Amino acid sequence: MTTLPAATGTAGRVEQQVHELRHQLEGALLGAGADLAGELVERALDLLGREVEDVQEARRQGAAAEDEAVDRGREIAHVDGRAGRQQRGDRRRIERQEYVIGVIADDRPDQLPEIAVWRTAVYENLRQKQFVIPNPRFPDPIALRGTSVPPSVFRLAHGINAPYLFHASLAIERELSNKSQLTVEAYTIRGVHLFRTRDVNAPLPTTGVRPIAGLLNLDEIQSTASSRSMGISVNFKGKLGKSVYMIAQYELSRTTDDTGGVFSLPADNYDLLAERGPAGFDRRHRFTLTGIANLPRSFRIGTLLTLSTGVPFDITSGSDTNHDTVPNDRPPGITRNVGRGTGFMQWDLRFSKLFRLPRLLSRDSSANNAEVNLDVFNVLNSANFSNFIGVAGSPLFGEPSAAYAGRAIQLSVQYRF
Repeated sequence: MTTLPAATGTAGRVEQQVHELRHQLEGALLGAGADLAGELVERALDLLGREVEDVQEARRQGAAAEDEAVDRGREIAHVDGRAGRQQRGDRRRIERQEYVIGVIADDRPDQLPEIAVWRTAVYENLRQKQFVIPNPRFPDPIALRGTSVPPSVFRLAHGINAPYLFHASLAIERELSNKSQLTVEAYTIRGVHLFRTRDVNAPLPTTGVRPIAGLLNLDEIQSTASSRSMGISVNFKGKLGKSVYMIAQYELSRTTDDTGGVFSLPADNYDLLAERGPAGFDRRHRFTLTGIANLPRSFRIGTLLTLSTGVPFDITSGSDTNHDTVPNDRPPGITRNVGRGTGFMQWDLRFSKLFRLPRLLSRDSSANNAEVNLDVFNVLNSANFSNFIGVAGSPLFGEPSAAYAGRAIQLSVQYRF
């Protein structure tokens, strides 16, 4: 089991600093008197020793939390069933039908990211205090407020469960010829007990008062989210003539969920139904085409074409109207990820020349063992955007704020000896 390597490394570095500091101070202060040198050394060791104890305690708590997550995950059964039917009409026609239904569970401790376990071990018992300052001012955000800021806590929810998936699919495959086949598959996937973070100490909608006095935010990792995916795909693969091989796939799918990840906070901590919406990676239509053509004189050309519709983005008001210190509130009536970005298109090409060179470690000289490749990524230099501005009041609303790489050319040489 892997338990908090970050905390382990931190403790090791601190202990090493203790030893290094001892030698440095003893050497530097040797001429100033043994009493003064010894006193400074002991003060430094006491300070760093307390830090070592804190890190080691956080490591022990994190290990206990991971053990608990593993035990809970093992309570979930793994179920997987398959059924199939193959029908042969003649030598060139084979129809295969396959039905798959199952439950996929994962009891590994890395289902919950190590940074989440570490943060809960450090901040839950206020061994290290975290302060969130609403509306900070310059230059001293605390002094100008005139009041102290309550600490914030990050913890795991009681009764947290390991996520798992229900998966069912139906596939029908038909051989069109002795060189090609067509596959149609429909599937559905249901995710249960997915992780999300929720501030259980957010101000109440009716009174605006936080339920627990003395704390600001009480961010809690919960396993209360879920997801659902449904889709159908059509796949063709085969040869065209003697020298061209291709794979083409079209997929129509839809994925909805109510969490953006382990540390994703809802816009309204008391209205989780508004978080149900398209998943951040949901692309309704996808098409990919891969092809390889063998040309005379040991030349080869390969291509990859990818087309898809855009991904969703969240629409927010850009303000913190519910005063939970997170400016992700949405305009009235707007749910999560209702915005939709622009589509994606990328065409890649590879040109290859094959050679037959002497082999250093093999006597087999019957096949080509060297090639020179010229790759051109994003041949058309299409502008594909990955993120969009969702602040409703912004003059740049709906405009892209990040993009994938443009055209790139790469030359490579490969030799098999």
